[in-house]
Amino acid sequence: MSCGTNSVEPTVPTPPACSVGLWACATNGLFGAIAYSTSTRAQGIAYNYATRADAETAAIGYCGKPDCFAVAWFQNACGAIALK
Repeated sequence: MSCGTNSVEPTVPTPPACSVGLWACATNGLFGAIAYSTSTRAQGIAYNYATRADAETAAIGYCGKPDCFAVAWFQNACGAIALK
């Protein structure tokens, strides 16, 4: 295809509508985690814990529902989940 007025514009699919559910940052080499319940959409977050396991356990506790599970973890970084 040559340059000119007959060029085709690329199409970009529209992403699904979503919003950031939770976000946080862990610093100084520490861990963070985010937990989520698929049945109730409850969320929990924990950050600046010494271990990944501690951060995940705390996030699940903050979520507070029986089916909460850790969906993300991060170390010395930020983490987030997006909800549709």
